[in-house]
Amino acid sequence: MLYQKNGFQKFKSDQLDICTEIKDKTDCTFYQSTFDYVEGGFIKEFNYKETINKDSIEDECVININANVEQYNQKADSNYALSVRLENKKILYSNDNIQISGEVNKKSFITVLGWYPDIKKNVYYKLYPNESDKNNFTKNKFSIPNSDYKLKVNFPNNFYKNITQEFIVIIASKVKIDILEEENIIELYKRLQNLGRSQWQMQRLGYSIVRD
Repeated sequence: MLYQKNGFQKFKSDQLDICTEIKDKTDCTFYQSTFDYVEGGFIKEFNYKETINKDSIEDECVININANVEQYNQKADSNYALSVRLENKKILYSNDNIQISGEVNKKSFITVLGWYPDIKKNVYYKLYPNESDKNNFTKNKFSIPNSDYKLKVNFPNNFYKNITQEFIVIIASKVKIDILEEENIIELYKRLQNLGRSQWQMQRLGYSIVRD
């Protein structure tokens, strides 16, 4: 696992050796994922171009990225703390459950979003609050989902790889935020910018789903 920081940018790379067993056959695959995001601001506009470098010993995919990064108009409240964790293992199979535990030190509204970049890179999907659990206000500790329902993962249909990585985004806010069922990521960050950076905290959790 590697972290690099340069200005607003934060870079995270995970390397996993994933082994799956089907009957008497074991299949092992080396998997590397890269998650690039921004602290202290958000990506307002983004585009990239992929080219194949044929001059190297092995073909290389070269990606050129242009991004317009906007700085938050406020500093984060250093006295506003959010801590979250996944209670399940980090490598999952279809129909496995997800359980999220967390804690805040101030009265907060909790929002949980799912990000599935292999399905749709520019959209967050609202997981909580939902029809089974509408009250997302808490004073300290919280656990999602409650006993009335479950959050299950599913391997994407018609996906050619044997493993996919997904992310859970948890937002704690001092005021209630209305979130669409499918929220454009850039538009959400614009709304958080208008709300004020001191009014919210955010944490991200990642896990992998392996093809059965």
